[in-house]
Amino acid sequence: TGARFIFVPFSDTASKQSRRRHETTDDQLRLAAHMWAASAGFFTGAGIVYDKNDYTADGTLADFIGAKLKVPYSLTFELYGVPGDLDNCFEQFNPPSADVQQTLARFHGMYPSAVEFLIQARLGITQGGDGAFHGSQGVQWRRVE
Repeated sequence: TGARFIFVPFSDTASKQSRRRHETTDDQLRLAAHMWAASAGFFTGAGIVYDKNDYTADGTLADFIGAKLKVPYSLTFELYGVPGDLDNCFEQFNPPSADVQQTLARFHGMYPSAVEFLIQARLGITQGGDGAFHGSQGVQWRRVE
């Protein structure tokens, strides 16, 4: 497809028809948008799979984790893509061997941003100017580098 997207469930045919949403879809969309912004142009978009794709994908792991296991965040990251439709699906969605390290390095750079977002969104903990994380109970944590 050529798109590097951050996808939020769901991608299956029935969900696309019913426009099904997870109880945390809005939270997942906020996280996806946060990661997209932190990617410095690596990702080209974010959203619910059935809104972003013109095809469905029944039986995905992210849908199973979100729907059956009720995990509040189950994102899918499309890290690489060759524009257009190729006969070889592996080549379409996987970078050439020479590009793997660069692709992963750009993706992994977003982890700290995602973790901080989740800490703030799910635990109500914010990072103060002193570098400490402050919880709603007055508890403080410091990041260890």
